[in-house]
Amino acid sequence: MTPELLYAEAEKLARSSYLLKATGSKSKLAAVWHASEEVEVDGEVYFHCLSVDTAWLPKKLNPGMGCLSLYLDEESYCLGIVRLEQGRRLEHFKAARALYAHQARSLPPLEAIMRFGSARVEEWLDCIGSSRTDQYAPNTTEAQDYIQLWLKEHPLYQDDIFAVIGGWHFPWGYGDWGELLEHELMFWTLEDAEPWFEVWQAQNEFQVLYRVT
Repeated sequence: MTPELLYAEAEKLARSSYLLKATGSKSKLAAVWHASEEVEVDGEVYFHCLSVDTAWLPKKLNPGMGCLSLYLDEESYCLGIVRLEQGRRLEHFKAARALYAHQARSLPPLEAIMRFGSARVEEWLDCIGSSRTDQYAPNTTEAQDYIQLWLKEHPLYQDDIFAVIGGWHFPWGYGDWGELLEHELMFWTLEDAEPWFEVWQAQNEFQVLYRVT
């Protein structure tokens, strides 16, 4: 197995995503960043981080419902809540920075290739003493070379992206990458990191995860 063959496997597993940037076509207005908005929950005040028009979110969330918004506790900057604000439009948020959607290809991390790749991948894993369900990627030369190729294209390492809608989730090293395959990644923030914030849908509920290195 070579890094090039692993990359070919990755291309078969690539997912569609949207990169949210401060520039773009007006018809691609998809989100707003840091509005002058706050909400109170159980006596705690949360401040606005990001709102995304539901029309741009993965299909499991019905389009045209309004906005899915992430609010953060600015004191600790580690706590977040999600609100599905039905009927609310992006233009209702004041003093916000408009963000525009740019369609992109989301290549999978090596963990996804291990789990969902072809029989050729399974043969390679068997040869190096690994398996599809291993929690972490193997530390072999070809594996590390693929990871470097993957990181070169990853939005985490680009400068002009505020957030990403959908796509593959990042293997942070918390040990929960495989568990999260059962859920749907709505969006995750890149600007003002770290921490990075991920918003997930698990059935009819939303969950916020914060990530630090």
